[in-house]
Amino acid sequence: PPPAVEPPPPPAAAPAEDEGDAGKAGEGNGGVAVEEVVPPLAAVPLAEPLRVDLLVPALSLSDSSGTGGGILRFTVPHHTLGDVPARFALHVSLNGLDSAETGLAFAAHAELRVAALEPDFGLSSGGTKVRVLGANFFRTDELSVKVHAGAAQVFVPATLDAQHSALKFEAPAWDVQADGASPIVEVSLNGKDWTNWCTHFSYKDWALSAVEPPSALAGATLKLRGSGFFKSDRIQVRFEVTSSEGQILEKVVDGQYLAEEDAVLCEAPAFDFPGALAKVTLSLNGEQFEPTAREFKFDESKGKKK
Repeated sequence: PPPAVEPPPPPAAAPAEDEGDAGKAGEGNGGVAVEEVVPPLAAVPLAEPLRVDLLVPALSLSDSSGTGGGILRFTVPHHTLGDVPARFALHVSLNGLDSAETGLAFAAHAELRVAALEPDFGLSSGGTKVRVLGANFFRTDELSVKVHAGAAQVFVPATLDAQHSALKFEAPAWDVQADGASPIVEVSLNGKDWTNWCTHFSYKDWALSAVEPPSALAGATLKLRGSGFFKSDRIQVRFEVTSSEGQILEKVVDGQYLAEEDAVLCEAPAFDFPGALAKVTLSLNGEQFEPTAREFKFDESKGKKK
């Protein structure tokens, strides 16, 4: 193996009570005692590449095939790395002295932190694009999200959004009647070790039934009626108009929940197509528009030539 980095001189240690016990730490487990041969990361300047050599005990599992192979199992030492992710090349020794390269690498990292979901609710049909805000995320091939409640659990792939220190995933469809409306979301970098922050994602359904008035000039205040509406800071209304050339033009405006009427208010945007018929859809989470569309007609201002 590559030579270990020489550590700073340790403080003088008290004499061992029994010199005969030295070297017995690795006996009986087929490995070697845990030994850290460099100071903690905080004491190492980060201007140069950091080298850490670790010796950890391994448990040898029997080889039932009789081919001379076998399995070694080991545990990464706790708090060895601090908050700095690292990648280790693995070497194996059966006698604690001589080792062989395996050609394998192992990545270790600090505890993952989940702070919030954005948005934290979506339609039960699934499809909401969610960001998991937190810390210590990095890119791997096994980035995963688990959505679970009781015995129900769904695993979906995730991607890294490094700009926002977040993971991104698409919320799966969820049976609200059978499994409840507020499952827990946890994340994993290797598909095996999961966070335990108990961050909830809520499934809420809404539907648009009418736009009042059904026609008006651009700039008019519109009132949207439907079901499942509630107060949200992320309400948006989308207007889609098809031009005479068949091109679909889209404009999205902010909406406001009117609690006393259980309705959503918005302003009709301006299009360069007087008299155009628009398809209107509603999003309460600012990301996912419920597919039920209602029509709205843009009136032509008086004196406008047809």
